[in-house]
Amino acid sequence: MKTLLPNAIKSIEISQSMPQEAFTQSSAARFNLLLSLVIIFSAEIISWAGIMPPAHEQWRLAISGYFSGQFGFLSAAAAGFAIIAWQLPITRLHRLLTLTAGAIFGLLLSTYQSPSSSINCLMAGWGTVSLISTLIYLLSTDSDSDENRRIKYYFMDVLAVFLFIMASSFYLKLTATLSHETHDLKMLIWDLLMFGDLPSSYINLHSKSIPGMLDLLRMSYIFLPIFMISIKFMGAGKNMPVNIIGVFLGTAALGYSIYFIAPVCGPIYLLGESFPLNIPTLADATTSTVMPLAWPDFPRNGIPSLHMAWALSLAFIAVYLGAAARLWAGATLLLTFCATLALGEHYVIDLIIALPFSVLMQAVFTQVPAHNISRRRRVIAITAVSTAVSITVALTPGFSLLFSANFWWAFWIMVMAISIAAFWSLRNAATSGLSCR
Repeated sequence: MKTLLPNAIKSIEISQSMPQEAFTQSSAARFNLLLSLVIIFSAEIISWAGIMPPAHEQWRLAISGYFSGQFGFLSAAAAGFAIIAWQLPITRLHRLLTLTAGAIFGLLLSTYQSPSSSINCLMAGWGTVSLISTLIYLLSTDSDSDENRRIKYYFMDVLAVFLFIMASSFYLKLTATLSHETHDLKMLIWDLLMFGDLPSSYINLHSKSIPGMLDLLRMSYIFLPIFMISIKFMGAGKNMPVNIIGVFLGTAALGYSIYFIAPVCGPIYLLGESFPLNIPTLADATTSTVMPLAWPDFPRNGIPSLHMAWALSLAFIAVYLGAAARLWAGATLLLTFCATLALGEHYVIDLIIALPFSVLMQAVFTQVPAHNISRRRRVIAITAVSTAVSITVALTPGFSLLFSANFWWAFWIMVMAISIAAFWSLRNAATSGLSCR
């Protein structure tokens, strides 16, 4: 037993120091699917303790919400199966028939649903039919062919994301059950101190002044899983040192764990009907010892913002890819930044803290050559400390008022600069002597 943990750590370090050619799609896909299954099984164990209703009941509700268009995040993940179905080595006619059948099924699902959920039903229809089509293909063809293995590993990756998001509904409800108080008032004070007003209120009001903009931001917020899966396919055939889906899953798994330590909901859940027009002043916020949530049962949403961390991950991964992927990731990052604020889901400081956290997860799931393993360790250490210090500073009562806004601007800019420099160090370490294009 004394040698088990050191040996395990040693084996992880050896695998992380292997050249990128050894970073196979098969090992990454198997790890990602195993991680999702472990998270699902862990939820069942937690439910046995009586803290939450049975986890399998939550799975049933999640699937019901998926087919009724009420669980858009899960529908967006399922749409990843449609990308696989389009890449199956079959005739174009068969691909079109698959997607057409999925669209018809999605329209049938949306028949008795509200118009706002129609797009979710459409994605669910495409995803469901594409999943079945891919399974039929895999079971009816030569499993030893290179093409079949590639499709199988893509299927495992998308399935891992789908299962994880289904499980996330349980863990998010658990955050509300175990975290009765949140740090929203402290985060509100930070935004008021730094900007003189609440940025989310400003962006919300300006988004409403542009026809269709708020709907676009709402869709970009919900569709983030399919954006992440898309970047995975953009990296197909390239010498990628990053486990792309692993970054998505690992970011969420660790992020949800931090939610229990640093729970925050977001300004709309703190202010309720007062958002976005009736925002308290800094003086009002600082004189309040307690500001109860308007919607106290809502799942915790930070710290850090996982939506922002995922969008940043897309941007970091796109650095290894071509111009199209970088443009796609940049647009996603901008839309996600605006959406998290316009929808009242996050505070600006919450988004800033997502930056060192995102680089940390990039480092964890990035492989580097053996001679650069020490650089990767330094990046992990620097970003882990930056994340911990940032959360501590943000949540320490009254700390934001000890110094001027100019001082804190300099502090948060320094945090962002250190994080970006750490990422470029990681990128250079991962691509030393190799080409990712």
